Amino acid sequence: MSRINKITKDMVFEHLFDAFEMPVIIFDAKHCITECNRKTLEMHSYASKEELVGKNAMVLFEEPEHEKLTKHFKNAANQGIVKNIEYKLKTKNKETFIAELTIQSIKNEQGEVSGFCAFENDVTYVKNLEKEIRFINTTLKIHHEAAMEAIVITDEFNKIVSYNQKFLDFWGIKPEEKLKKTDIMDLLKLKLVKKVLVEKKYNDFINEASKNKRQVNKETIILTSGKIFESYSAPMIGKNNIYYGRIWYFRDITEHKRVEMELGSLATKDGLTGVSNRKFGLVEMEQKIQSCRRDQIKMTICYIDIDDFKKINDKHGHTEGDFVLKLVSKTLKETLRDLDVIVRLGGDEFLLGLPKCTLDQAQVIWKRIEDKLNLYSSKEKKPYTIALSRGFVECAPGDKKSLDNYISAADTEMYKNKNKSKNK
Repeated sequence: MSRINKITKDMVFEHLFDAFEMPVIIFDAKHCITECNRKTLEMHSYASKEELVGKNAMVLFEEPEHEKLTKHFKNAANQGIVKNIEYKLKTKNKETFIAELTIQSIKNEQGEVSGFCAFENDVTYVKNLEKEIRFINTTLKIHHEAAMEAIVITDEFNKIVSYNQKFLDFWGIKPEEKLKKTDIMDLLKLKLVKKVLVEKKYNDFINEASKNKRQVNKETIILTSGKIFESYSAPMIGKNNIYYGRIWYFRDITEHKRVEMELGSLATKDGLTGVSNRKFGLVEMEQKIQSCRRDQIKMTICYIDIDDFKKINDKHGHTEGDFVLKLVSKTLKETLRDLDVIVRLGGDEFLLGLPKCTLDQAQVIWKRIEDKLNLYSSKEKKPYTIALSRGFVECAPGDKKSLDNYISAADTEMYKNKNKSKNK
């Protein structure tokens, strides 16, 4: 009965051994293969156990690994077991793969090492995956540092996990300051907010990103230094709609805005004098008229012509003529309010729009303009006189006249005044 039980136990063991889902190899004390299971044959591309049994363990390993394997057999004999040692193994067809090996010594009844049992775990896929991840991480890091933007990445708990050098430079953060695991909200709101000109706008941007984690946020922020930057924050959403955190971009657009303003100025300003050009100025004037009508307030329009400008040009040259145009424009800008409109219609003709200004008030303003020009002429002793002729027309709230009608009426008044001056 005991013999039958032994046979049964051997059959059960053999069955379990062969069905084991991990390659298992039994070696004798001299490191020769005495047994292996089906998974071992599959992994090493052998058809039957007979092809392996009796052969030295080295047949399964790349030659550079032989010395390491001998050492680990020795360690297993002394320590009982060595775990998860990475090896480069090979198949019958000489194809290589990476596996982790655990070697355990087998002892007889006398306590002597009679063999070894090894478990293989193919980690080729894992290692290739790790290699691919390292490559991707390296590529991302290079892109991270080469990016024009200051970048910081946070996890789902708003903790900083990555940032580039530009982020430190942009905010003036010292390299020795440890930012990883810092709460991005604490950094942006408590420390960096001091560098922002309009704190409310900046805080609203941050709070919105914190409150609506799956929302993309974008804002233009001005620093106290005068720099202008564009802030962009977007969620990192993975498969199955899982939220992993946010990526924050900060891009310096100061130069871009400066160029944009210059281009805008070229489109709206007269190149010589800096006041509004005819095309833009007339649109601006129309808007002021409509605004005054809505608010039921008066507005005065003034048509200006520089007296004897042609003579100045002809006798003293265009350079001197340009100087007169710029001086008149400068005087107008210094005397009038920000809400007033100054338009160079062309040549030596200007148009003024004075919202919230009656005809009588406009006369007072005009007196100040004339006084400034007279003071300049008396000081500089130019060989010509800088004088202006003007024509005023008042726009009443209930008046339905067009801008052209007002300009024409103001132009007529200007010529009346010019003729009066000549006849004196």
